Amino acid sequence: MGQVKACRNPTAGFTLQSSLTQRRENYLNSWVVMQKVCFLFIHIHN
Repeated sequence: MGQVKACRNPTAGFTLQSSLTQRRENYLNSWVVMQKVCFLFIHIHN
């Protein structure tokens, strides 16, 4: 189902060609975002 949506979505169509690298980039980006969110959360609540 996800791949069909990607085919219909022009902006996400290229992810099918490089799904592995895209997945790795998404994992790294989400990790960085989580680190920033945790840092801000700790910073605000201290």
